[in-house]
Amino acid sequence: MLKYFMIGIGALFAVIVIAFLIIKKKSENSEIAQIRKLREGTKEKSFSSEVMYQKLYVFYLKTPFFKRYLLKLRRRLAIINVDDEYLTRKQASKILTNTMLIVLPLAVAIIAITKNNTLLMTMLLIFELFMIDTFIDGMVDKLDNKLLKEQIDFFSEIRHAYHEFNMVEEAIYQVAQDDDKPEMSRQAEKIYEVLISNDPESELEKYYDVAPNSYLKEFAGVSYLTKEFGDRKIDNSSLYLKNLNNITQEMQLEILKRDKWECKVFAGYNLGGTSPLPLPAEIRKINSWNPRITGTVAFHVTRWITPDWGLTTGLAIDVKGMKISADVKYMYTRLEVGEGDNTGIFSGTFSGKNETTVQNGYIVLPLLATWRPKEAWTFRLGGYFATCQSRKFEGSASDGYIRSGGPTGDRINIEQATFDFSEEVRKVDAGLMASADYFFTKKMAVFGQLSWGLVPIFPEDFEGLSYKMYNIYFSFAWLIGYKKNNNRQEWKSLH
Repeated sequence: MLKYFMIGIGALFAVIVIAFLIIKKKSENSEIAQIRKLREGTKEKSFSSEVMYQKLYVFYLKTPFFKRYLLKLRRRLAIINVDDEYLTRKQASKILTNTMLIVLPLAVAIIAITKNNTLLMTMLLIFELFMIDTFIDGMVDKLDNKLLKEQIDFFSEIRHAYHEFNMVEEAIYQVAQDDDKPEMSRQAEKIYEVLISNDPESELEKYYDVAPNSYLKEFAGVSYLTKEFGDRKIDNSSLYLKNLNNITQEMQLEILKRDKWECKVFAGYNLGGTSPLPLPAEIRKINSWNPRITGTVAFHVTRWITPDWGLTTGLAIDVKGMKISADVKYMYTRLEVGEGDNTGIFSGTFSGKNETTVQNGYIVLPLLATWRPKEAWTFRLGGYFATCQSRKFEGSASDGYIRSGGPTGDRINIEQATFDFSEEVRKVDAGLMASADYFFTKKMAVFGQLSWGLVPIFPEDFEGLSYKMYNIYFSFAWLIGYKKNNNRQEWKSLH
């Protein structure tokens, strides 16, 4: 009896399992599966960028430093987004966050590098404030340009819709339903509301005050006149469509004009040395060379004269320096020997070990001819002028001797001596400059630059060294912000 009972229980369990598997399989293809998917889609995720940007917006609004930039962003974005408060807050917070992710780490690096030079640190940090405005304006301009390009596509679709419906407001309404161009769709819906309002003339005046650009004002005005007074035929062509063509041509020229200007901001390192040319015979052996932490931040503005050729200028902050150790023989110099009251200064030819540390901070103004053979590559060649804001040229001499007055003078053994020519470094520099940058993705680029000084760093009457020294440095940097010319091919087709 027990045996049959156990068999029955086992059979019942098998039936239940089989039934469960069948029901589960059917439910996967039924409405239950769809409901489950919908329920999963509405579950709150652990992280949401949308929520993060909204919370950051509130934080920025409460912080005095960020509030200034946030409100500036709002004023411009609110016009583009047409009463979409959620999107305006999100975009403002996102742009400000992206800017600060670039600027704040750079500020920390500047403070760490220039902590011993308050003047240079202050200048670099002020330059960063200028960079914040540049980045923000560039990102908003990008949205503004996107809207302008969407307007061209929108007007093209309006022509087809107008041919189909022969009613201005109906054509605008139909094209405004296109979700692929949300910025332009919002503007189109606003214009549609103006046209169907009880007092379209006063509503049109209100729209003129908030329209993102003059082309949308023209379009709204032409659409209102056509709706109120009807379309006219000129040479068997619609006057309304002719006006749209004229506005489109103006927008295309505006896009090309805007893209003749290009801005780029680079940050990186300087590698090289302040060196005599050619290397004098007095320097017998270079034992070590250390480039030190010498940074560069460069802001370039290019005005394209043709699609391939342009002129670049801008502003750069360069810290140029090195630490070098060498064996020298009969090197004419001026040394300070001893300490305190026993200090003596000797000028003559030194033989022994020399260690020199150079670190000079410059504000650089370049002027470069610019050539772009391909979309990804840009080359520049020209010159630069620089003013020295912080000067350091010092070092030591050891394990040798100096002959006072010259090679035949009295021999004075040197165990350890120092020299400091910082105050005698020229306050200006000028020379040749060649650079190139390469975009290996649409938004990422590397930058290389060679600056070759033609002005000696010491004046002609300087007697601390017998040879002239020049700044010769190579900069390697990466792109941290830009406004790029994206319509080169269209512009090229006009030449």
